[in-house]
Amino acid sequence: MKEIFDDFEIINLMRDPLEPGLFLKARKPFNFKLRDLTVIALYSMLTGRRIKSVPDKLPMSRKIFLLYQRFKTHTFFI
Repeated sequence: MKEIFDDFEIINLMRDPLEPGLFLKARKPFNFKLRDLTVIALYSMLTGRRIKSVPDKLPMSRKIFLLYQRFKTHTFFI
């Protein structure tokens, strides 16, 4: 997590005691330079795993799962 927000001034970083996750308090410095995240595999909600680039097409199994979730929650708009 510190690698991702390395271009910020991290004031506080702590684990969520109730759920999996983190709390981050950070400040963008005056001399902010955007960090290149292409070398870090970030978690993709579309694919359900860590990836280094956004795929052009989703695997069929993931498309079916997302359609099922929309049907289950009655959310049909994209």
